[in-house]
Amino acid sequence: MDFATKVKLPTTLAAIGLAEATGELLDRIAARSTADGETIHNEPFPVEPRLVVEAIRDADALGREWEQWHRVTAVG
Repeated sequence: MDFATKVKLPTTLAAIGLAEATGELLDRIAARSTADGETIHNEPFPVEPRLVVEAIRDADALGREWEQWHRVTAVG
């Protein structure tokens, strides 16, 4: 997270314009990213759409927590 914020990479869904991403949209993103021939299949374990959706949600939660922590510590 330190690196991502230093180089101004997005760390939340909101930062890429997807603050209101629905489950349906995340399912579509996951399905496309796990289509046959995608590089995600180079992972050393099977990657299914469900895992991608969970990873997206977890990464977004981590990013939001990071932002909240840094807002609080910057103020206090």
